[in-house]
Amino acid sequence: MVSRLKIWGALDHRPVLLFVLALLCAGTGTASQSDDPLEFDDTPLEDVLQYPSWFKKSFLELDEDLAEAKANGKDGLIVYFGQKRCAYCRMLLEVNFQTPDIVNYTREHFDLVPIDIWSPESVTTPSGEDTSERAYAQELGTNFTPSLIFYDTDGNIALRLRGYYPPYQFRAALEYVAGGHYKREKFPVYMARGDKTLRFEPGDLVEEPFFEPPPFNLDRSHFPGQLPLVVFFEQGDCHACDILHTQPLARKTVRSMFNRLESVQLDMWSDAPVIKPDGSRSTAREWAKELGVFYAPTIVFFDEQGKEIIRIDSVVHLFRLRNVLNYVISKGYETNPDFLGWSSTSRRLAEEADQADQRQNVDGDHQLVQPPRGLAGRQQQVGLAQRLRKHRIGLVHEHHRLTEALARPENLHHLLVALRRRKRELDLAGDHIEKTLRRIAALKQHLPSRHVLHAGGLGQHRTLRVRQFAEER
Repeated sequence: MVSRLKIWGALDHRPVLLFVLALLCAGTGTASQSDDPLEFDDTPLEDVLQYPSWFKKSFLELDEDLAEAKANGKDGLIVYFGQKRCAYCRMLLEVNFQTPDIVNYTREHFDLVPIDIWSPESVTTPSGEDTSERAYAQELGTNFTPSLIFYDTDGNIALRLRGYYPPYQFRAALEYVAGGHYKREKFPVYMARGDKTLRFEPGDLVEEPFFEPPPFNLDRSHFPGQLPLVVFFEQGDCHACDILHTQPLARKTVRSMFNRLESVQLDMWSDAPVIKPDGSRSTAREWAKELGVFYAPTIVFFDEQGKEIIRIDSVVHLFRLRNVLNYVISKGYETNPDFLGWSSTSRRLAEEADQADQRQNVDGDHQLVQPPRGLAGRQQQVGLAQRLRKHRIGLVHEHHRLTEALARPENLHHLLVALRRRKRELDLAGDHIEKTLRRIAALKQHLPSRHVLHAGGLGQHRTLRVRQFAEER
């Protein structure tokens, strides 16, 4: 591998040297696929995550936490925004924060306070404002968890990280803030400087059949597009890009969803000409710089008018990608600009439907089966709870598939027609059930057993028709 490297210039800064060495270690390691921090199952966890013991035990008065960190000679405060069953959060806690050099560097330069993005508990922000953990997370736009907000000793935000990043890039983020580089340059520039110091031979991008070919005229300033737009910013010799294409993008369901978008792939370092959604001319490199793209692959979604909806600029797998696609295709952003809020509402609707179905099943059985008591009973209850959690996750997938189907106009039309037809049937049952039952009771007294009753419409009248299948005596 070393023979394929091209080195430009000398390394002027120690943080960049550390970043480059980390890249070398990541590229030459012999870890198995299961040890690859970019490969994991991102479905919600069954067990609740536990924070590392060295996280700060805070009363969520972040202004005082920041003052304490400053008094102890640290470079600032990191606020961690997470969820209890987030698979990406688990990777940060169990991979990055189990790596000794990352743990030591973080504890040396920062205090770290965890925030639950769904908690209604009160929190005082570093600026002294009182709010809730949930409102604080929404205010800072934590669309993906884990999200990390780095505050410097003056209470200013030095860096935001949305989503999970593998250890070598996470180290660079820590060094960017602790070394004061945020005062001189933006994080994408810092990352690009480290990346361009050590560059592999150019490699081709992995293409997909749903990518639009050049020229890239993405102008939506004069006339809206027929479909939402998604732009993939990638680069050659990109391990994370390869995983994206060989895993989530290899799924037929995901490919079919991208067929309902206008999809474009750009090399984030190329000078390929691009007409941006606002109608201005640029290149792929300059547009990526303007958008602050520093991670490959970064996926940016735009609406029909060219306004950015949401972006994924961290590690992404099937569950999260499909969630975002449903959010865009179903236009969930029009009613809820908070992606996590929309996702939570979708999950709650699926759970409520499941609970209603369970109540209906219980009512139909007319009895409840009580679990056995004692140790065996508790074990059965634990097993049942685990199966229900898996079932709940499956229901979320089914709900997303339903949302995807309803987004198609033809499916929505068929659904409305079916609902209107069903409504007429329900009206018939509601308006005439008592009258029908009385007629059946009266007719049964006079009809022989060889006659069969059929409920149905007769002209404009909803009555009963009687057919005699036996020969008249």
